[in-house]
Amino acid sequence: MLNSQKVGKNRAVSLDKSTLNRVVKNFERLILIMIYIQFYVFGLMYVDFRNHFLSLIR
Repeated sequence: MLNSQKVGKNRAVSLDKSTLNRVVKNFERLILIMIYIQFYVFGLMYVDFRNHFLSLIR
């Protein structure tokens, strides 16, 4: 009785670990995508601001 309970518990823990790893991988990909988007937006803003500034100087 006790032994079978222990085996079931271990299986559940391993299942949780695999799902957790999958979630972490998805989360890492999401964070990378967000960072790329931030860099892209920042680059666009920088170019726009620089053009605006240069036109002001002229």
